Amino acid sequence: MKENLQKNKKIKVNWIEIILFLFCTIASSYFIFSNLDTNTWDTYLIYADIFIGVIAALALSKRYRYAWILLLIDACFYGSVMFATGNYALAIVNVIIIPIILIFAGINWKKEGFTKEKLIKTRKLNFWQGILLVTIIAILTIGLGVFTGYIVIDLIGVSNDDIPIYQIALDAFSASIAVIAFSFSMMRYRETFFLYTILNTVKIIMFCLLLFSFGGQEGSEKTTLFISLILAITYFFNALYGIFMWNKKN
Repeated sequence: MKENLQKNKKIKVNWIEIILFLFCTIASSYFIFSNLDTNTWDTYLIYADIFIGVIAALALSKRYRYAWILLLIDACFYGSVMFATGNYALAIVNVIIIPIILIFAGINWKKEGFTKEKLIKTRKLNFWQGILLVTIIAILTIGLGVFTGYIVIDLIGVSNDDIPIYQIALDAFSASIAVIAFSFSMMRYRETFFLYTILNTVKIIMFCLLLFSFGGQEGSEKTTLFISLILAITYFFNALYGIFMWNKKN
């Protein structure tokens, strides 16, 4: 009887994952093929990011030991998409910093071993580590904001007037949380998905503000932002699921 109940629970969880995945891919596919020229490179880039990103996020939330490989591939795709939308801090972090963290994550997970179910072992953050976490996020946010606002934008020849201050601030804040969240997943902290929940909440706010600034205008950049918003919403719900999975007993 108990075995049957456990199987039923697993089936319900699988249906939640399938619904999330289908919502993301179908909704994004509609906006891609109805608004973009399907011959352009960014169409395929975004579509690859949708499939790989959702699968990678689900794999990490379920504590699968090979999740870091999928996340590594997705980081490069997502970084390219963020660069196309003008979120340069997130772009730099995903293309350069996060891949390095993920390589060390794979090494760390293998070194520490896995549970009997071949899942990542998790551990809990203490109070002083939490204080240190808040401090690091604040320092990274200021550093990335200054770096992208005064150096990166000038290097690529974009005018400061073309990118609003709130975008630079939210972009830097998102990038700093992303670095810490991926670092936490490398170190197997249970608070990892609390950070991912905050990260995706900030992304949702940022993409909504950017879409609102377009008004009635149309174009590939607006479509890319809309797809990014759909992804952020999907990842938000996946992060809530990840909180449950990472706080289960090992």
